[in-house]
Amino acid sequence: MYSIRFTTPQDVAAAPESVQKIYAAFPSPASVPEPLQLFSASPHLLEKQFELIRHYTSHPALSFPLLAAIRYTVARSLGYGCCTEYNSALLQRCGMNKPDLEALYDHAAAPADLPALSGEGALEDHEQLLLRLVAQAVVAQQGIPAQSLAEARTAGWEDRDIFDAVAHGANMLSIATMDRAFRQQRG
Repeated sequence: MYSIRFTTPQDVAAAPESVQKIYAAFPSPASVPEPLQLFSASPHLLEKQFELIRHYTSHPALSFPLLAAIRYTVARSLGYGCCTEYNSALLQRCGMNKPDLEALYDHAAAPADLPALSGEGALEDHEQLLLRLVAQAVVAQQGIPAQSLAEARTAGWEDRDIFDAVAHGANMLSIATMDRAFRQQRG
């Protein structure tokens, strides 16, 4: 899978204790995401990456579906297949279907005056607004206009929430870069 030494779930018993503890935090060995396995090449960086995961899983304002939607949108925009598929599956478990995912992706890059998405599994209006802001900053690589920040604040988002959401999206760029650098090409 990767051209650099890393710990697979099958080989975790021989890994440093810090790696074993992180892998044990997942429901099954097979559920450790591939990019996280890659980070085991550097146990210290794996710990830092896992700290970020824990930060977001206990975030007081950013919901699980919103975080998955951020990762899905950024990964899909990068053509980053494994994370697109992984987060698509998470969003489907949250109630979205394939047409919902298409609409979510299209809506993330749409002008702010589009009506909010609705339907089972759809993000709340204020979450859609924040997703669009993240897409503007991370996917389009544009600065966030003061008006967009004001709209996010008016929708109830604290500055730390906005920052954390953009950082979460930006982290996907880093992960995708590392994955592409070391993923063995098939064929």
